[in-house]
Amino acid sequence: MQDPSSTNKELYEENILLRQRIQELEKSEKERKHIEEALRESGEQLRVLSENLADGMVYQINSGLDGQQRIFTYLSHAIERFHGLNVEEVKRNPSLIYDQIEGKYRVLIAEAEAHAFENKSRLEIDLPIRHPSGEVRWRRFISAHRVHSDGSIIWDGIELDITDRKLAEDNLKLKEALLSASQKIAHVGSWEMDLASKKLTWSDEVYRIFGLEPQEFTANYEAFLDFVHPEDRAAVDAAYTSSIREGRDSYEIEHRIVMRNTQEIKFVYEKCVHIRDASGCTLCSIGMIQDITDRKRAEEEKRNLEERLNRAEKMESLGILAGGVAHDLNNVLGIVVGYAELLLFKANESSAIR
Repeated sequence: MQDPSSTNKELYEENILLRQRIQELEKSEKERKHIEEALRESGEQLRVLSENLADGMVYQINSGLDGQQRIFTYLSHAIERFHGLNVEEVKRNPSLIYDQIEGKYRVLIAEAEAHAFENKSRLEIDLPIRHPSGEVRWRRFISAHRVHSDGSIIWDGIELDITDRKLAEDNLKLKEALLSASQKIAHVGSWEMDLASKKLTWSDEVYRIFGLEPQEFTANYEAFLDFVHPEDRAAVDAAYTSSIREGRDSYEIEHRIVMRNTQEIKFVYEKCVHIRDASGCTLCSIGMIQDITDRKRAEEEKRNLEERLNRAEKMESLGILAGGVAHDLNNVLGIVVGYAELLLFKANESSAIR
């Protein structure tokens, strides 16, 4: 027969263990609720953030185990503004968004998605989207992958409206193209020297003036001086360095350059202005260089023609002078000869004159 006191002791210990277990479960439940609440708050914050993105739309895609599926598991309500569609209809039919991508770019997005899936890399691509209104807007899609617990690939992404920036970039490219064409026509190039980094930037036309292909090499001040005619090099270097040292706002100079491959000599005109900070320290130099070879050759040809004309005029003057002298001499000789003939006529046959 079991001792009652022993039984009570066991029950007491079991009761204590049971209370401890209940406390652990209650603590675990509180922690679980706390975690769930934190997740709900985090999710709500993410939702509010995604819904209030002025120029962005947040999305999540499940691409399955093989990366071939396109199932939207989350879409912010900005889809209505971005694509003229609602969340539920796109979840039912994801192709509604893909069909808005302009023709040839559908191949590009497919290739980009396949590359990102194979390399497990981030996807980033700019695409034109045709809104149901007919307006074409440029969008940047950025997404990163992660693996779901079931092995499927999840892509968390954002779609940004970059239309204004794209138009600004296109306008800038157009202006740069027009500037380049203008410089090519006028044989005028532009350059910029950053004094802090010693970086020299040439426009395409500067390369052409120096007989090089655009962006053929990384320009620098020493390389530029190597192109300057040896007899002009010191003067060119002094013109630039002294203008900085003496605090002048600009300088200009005409000098010769020698083509690296053909040894052809060209004449150029350079002008530069210096940009300074509030303290007067020179930050950079911005300049232009113009090919004036044709002008110099025309001036040389003009000088040669003028010299030839001067010589011709001098010869003509000498000819006129010689002709005048000869005429006067002929007049005098005519008189002398006339008197001689008269004397001979008057003299008799026995005269000593005969």
